[in-house]
Amino acid sequence: SGDTIANLPINGRNIYMVTRLMPGGNTSAAGERRQAQSWTLAPSNISINGAPVQGNAVLVDGVIDQFGTGAMSYGPTTDSVQEVQVQTFALSAEYGQSAGSITSITSKSGTNKPHGSVYENHNSTRLNARDFFGNKLNSPKSQNRYNTYGVTFGGPIYIPRLYDGCNQMFFFFTYEADRELFGYRAVSTVPTAAIRDGDFSDYRLTDGRLVQIYN
Repeated sequence: SGDTIANLPINGRNIYMVTRLMPGGNTSAAGERRQAQSWTLAPSNISINGAPVQGNAVLVDGVIDQFGTGAMSYGPTTDSVQEVQVQTFALSAEYGQSAGSITSITSKSGTNKPHGSVYENHNSTRLNARDFFGNKLNSPKSQNRYNTYGVTFGGPIYIPRLYDGCNQMFFFFTYEADRELFGYRAVSTVPTAAIRDGDFSDYRLTDGRLVQIYN
């Protein structure tokens, strides 16, 4: 349901990640990475019951929501989703195009009373720990700030003195944005000027030990 989905700690707030909760659901290494809502290719790489990731079908309000590789072409915001149903076995004839699973996403609609929400998910450098190499080198934490924020609003369509849509016609609006600033730490070895000239007489390891070069 919508309330359950809103309270789940979904990785990257990508609604398709709820399929990980299904028995037999497994994601590729690429799908483990947090991705923005606009980039749904990697988070869609989920295999159900061992079937290829391209064998899954994704529908949003009854319309196929995929492109050539089988990944989602549009990921609805989690706060705009009313219900998610995943079918994995004994599919009916209407779903004959799928060999893996059917994920059907139903979006929210307005109600007779206006309602909405404002939300923000925040992650910053101060809330994170240093990585392994940062601790080893006693260096400052890398910059990592990630903000996801948005609003939702829905209700009946109402035009004063012209139209009252209560019990007849509704609207629902949602907006979500991502702001990300991150840095990463890399450990690498580069040749010295002497090595570039072919002189390996002073070639040493990172701990200072001299390396003997043999012809």
